[in-house]
Amino acid sequence: MRLLTSIPGRFVLLGVVLFCLDRGFFPDPKPVIGPPNEERVRLQVEALAQLKGTQLNDSQIEEIKRREIRDEVLFVEALNRGLIQQDQVVQRRLIRNMRFMDPERDAEDDTLLAEALELRLHLADEVIRRRTIQVMESLIVARQGDILISDDDLMATYQLQRDKYAEPTRYDFHHVFLRDDVSEERRDHLLAMLADSVLPREARTASDVFLAGYQFRGRSALDISRQFG
Repeated sequence: MRLLTSIPGRFVLLGVVLFCLDRGFFPDPKPVIGPPNEERVRLQVEALAQLKGTQLNDSQIEEIKRREIRDEVLFVEALNRGLIQQDQVVQRRLIRNMRFMDPERDAEDDTLLAEALELRLHLADEVIRRRTIQVMESLIVARQGDILISDDDLMATYQLQRDKYAEPTRYDFHHVFLRDDVSEERRDHLLAMLADSVLPREARTASDVFLAGYQFRGRSALDISRQFG
């Protein structure tokens, strides 16, 4: 009782009451899911249209939008579960991204990772997004256990979603990269090398650093559109 009658005690009690009222009347906002990202939908529609050799119909576009919303739900849930902070593959990529932005800086990995998370770089990295969604899908499948599906149900589902399960054409390729602000001299030099059909490793000597690498194997048109736009 002496605590409640003292000035400091009253301040403590008032603070507790205000905190409880704040949490009761002003809870943390829930994440907003949707509408699907228009740019990401557009890239997928263009990639699939190129792959199929024809324009997608409305139902196919709607399926892409539904999948985008589903992926967004999984990504938000992964963030809420702290999977980003637990995934070493994601951590290594964030650290590499930080070193790429400032190659001259000498800092410990833990420091760079903390700064990357504070800057929320993982929210804008498409590779991290896809990786995190795949982890969430694996967790969902693992928790479901064995599911018995009849051959008739399997065939019916396949017929309804044939486009989804069709194996796309995949490409192997090398590339070189120059920043937008590169000089005309460097650009002309690289174009001359490519015109002479030099080996990829020789052309890379005139290339700027590209974070995702220079050699790609087994990439579908959708993969390429996601990586390069």
